[in-house]
Amino acid sequence: MRTRGRLSSFCSPLTVVRVFLLLFGFAGGVLRTTAQTSPVAPLIVKQPLSQRLDYGQTLLLTVEAAGTGPLTYVWRNYAGVLPQSTPYFTLEHASTADSGQYTVTVSNAAGSSVSAIAYVIVAPATPPVFSQQPVGQSVVYDESFQLSAAVSGASPTTYSWFKDGTPLNVTTPTLSITHATTAQSGNYTVVATNPGGTTTSDAAVVRVFDPLPPVIAQQPQSAVANSSEVVTFTVGYTQTGVGPLKFQWYHDGATIPGATNATLTIGYPPDTAYGDYTVTITGAGGSVTSQPAHLGPRPLLPQWVSLPTDVAARIGERAVMSVGQVYGTEPILYQWLKDGTAIAGANGLTYVIPSVTAADYGSYALQVSNIVGARTSLPTRLVPPSSPAITIVRQPESHVIGVNGNQGPLLSVAATTTSGGLTYDWYFNGFRYGNSTGATLTAYSNPWMAGLYQVVVTNGTARALSEPAILASEYDLGTRAALVAGDIQHANGNLYDQFQLGGSVTTVAAAPGKISRCSFLDLNNDIVQVEFSGAGSLTLRVVGSASQSAATLYNQPNVRYTQGHVALTIANADESTHLAVFTVGPLTALNQALFQPDVSYDGVADLAYVAILSRNGKFGSLRLANTHFFATLGFTGVYAPGIDFAGPVNLGDIEASDTAVPLLCVGSAPEIRIAGGSLRQANAAPIHITTVVPLTFTDGVTSHNRLLPVQPNAARFEKDGEDVTTLLAP
Repeated sequence: MRTRGRLSSFCSPLTVVRVFLLLFGFAGGVLRTTAQTSPVAPLIVKQPLSQRLDYGQTLLLTVEAAGTGPLTYVWRNYAGVLPQSTPYFTLEHASTADSGQYTVTVSNAAGSSVSAIAYVIVAPATPPVFSQQPVGQSVVYDESFQLSAAVSGASPTTYSWFKDGTPLNVTTPTLSITHATTAQSGNYTVVATNPGGTTTSDAAVVRVFDPLPPVIAQQPQSAVANSSEVVTFTVGYTQTGVGPLKFQWYHDGATIPGATNATLTIGYPPDTAYGDYTVTITGAGGSVTSQPAHLGPRPLLPQWVSLPTDVAARIGERAVMSVGQVYGTEPILYQWLKDGTAIAGANGLTYVIPSVTAADYGSYALQVSNIVGARTSLPTRLVPPSSPAITIVRQPESHVIGVNGNQGPLLSVAATTTSGGLTYDWYFNGFRYGNSTGATLTAYSNPWMAGLYQVVVTNGTARALSEPAILASEYDLGTRAALVAGDIQHANGNLYDQFQLGGSVTTVAAAPGKISRCSFLDLNNDIVQVEFSGAGSLTLRVVGSASQSAATLYNQPNVRYTQGHVALTIANADESTHLAVFTVGPLTALNQALFQPDVSYDGVADLAYVAILSRNGKFGSLRLANTHFFATLGFTGVYAPGIDFAGPVNLGDIEASDTAVPLLCVGSAPEIRIAGGSLRQANAAPIHITTVVPLTFTDGVTSHNRLLPVQPNAARFEKDGEDVTTLLAP
């Protein structure tokens, strides 16, 4: 017999042995035959476990039994026999009605065994709890939006969406609206329902804006600028809706590529840049176009190209007074003066005396005026033919200066005159050099002396100007640039030492196999990089005033630079020496995070000049296509007379204004390329050259990838006073 699923004490020893063999798998020998001929009643070896469940969870009861198969399973609870007959009882979405006592009866041909009671308790259902509330939004007319919710709690859960209390017939956790209209502005809620009850979400406020275009609050203003200036147009606007705004600038109705900000910056405008500029602002509600802003040439105070020369005429001869070509904004008014007094009726560019009298001898000057103002020329004298003349018989020579601060080389000039004594005025980078009035100027061995020198010789009635002389400094540890980082391995394979210009002057040299790079801020707030390699030393010298400034156009809040108009002089160069200058922009920088998206960059480096002394008359290359040379006094451009270049000479542009003299002096070069510039001189002065090397005019590009289209030559070139323009740029 069997009692509560255990073997009866009345079983024989042989029966016990048979059960043991069946349970533990002994199947060999004689006993195998005996175990297979007598079935064993089921024995429950693992009882179903009591459980506590949340409403809606799945109930799973399991039993494990041994005995002769096949085994059958009958599960029961208070309701009677349950419709499952496996060792596993599964009930999905359990409810409180499923709480109770569960048993299972395991049977076979030898008998049956009833399990222990498994007590099941199912907790009552709870109402839904929002784990994610729908969030309000502001959207533009005709755009799409979604509201989403999520809940926890008993399952199953149903959803119903409402707008301002009105059902929307949407029964999913997410409400999607396409092509929104203003009628769909309002308060949105969702009601979640499960067996435990109903919960309403917080209200999500949705605002759909009318499709209004942006409003221009301030029109771009007209401006004037010459080719050495930078002009910026700005539009002020009010955004009446949400979403991004798009900007597009136009020049005389034509789209300006890349001009997609609220500001438009035009650097060094050529004549082709003059005209009307408009900007169109486009928002979700439409577009609006600004009024035209006109860019015109800046009115220029009248100036003249050449210094006046004395006029020699005998009594009775015809005399013509002239100061050469005058340029400036028309109309220009002319008034000739004699000994400071206006000459009645003398209102032309020249003043003609048909027959000279003794009373006509004296000092004459031309006063010119226009809407900008008036100025008076230097005097030209009407003298008898015997007036003394000046001849410079020995020009001042260029030198390399040391670094010890002691007295260095002498700059000297030799001149002759037919009458009277001579006086001398020395100029350094266009500025009067102290009170030096002798034929000799003493230089000191200091990088501060590096630059271009010129002397003006006068005899009281005539004057003569010398050719420029270079003083270039050797490498100086005392005034070298501050090393920012050394041995920088660039992706192009070059090895760099990065320096920064400190103060107004600094000198660098390049270690073998490396490039020295020195940085500063130019007058347009661009970061400029000067790269120098090979033999010799490079001195960076600020012409005029210098300041310490932050690079406000770049994302470098903790870096300060020397800012100013920089001139470069090179000493002891040879064919291994190379110079490159460019601004920091997306085309030249590895760190693209430096740039601010709403800033319009000039993207062209500004320099005063480059002057070179070579120890063997040779130089490698000048790669200055991203450079604009300009000055208002002294010299501007490239001064390397007699030096033969092994590589190309690439320049952006050269421009002299006021009294500055433009230079493009080299010995020879395989190519001189002008990238994007016209070489137009604001003061109409000729560009002085020492050797005829044909020029090639090509497109240029800024470091911010703005195209500078090829321009025709607009310069006049002179060699030893002779016009050679057609030989350089036919």
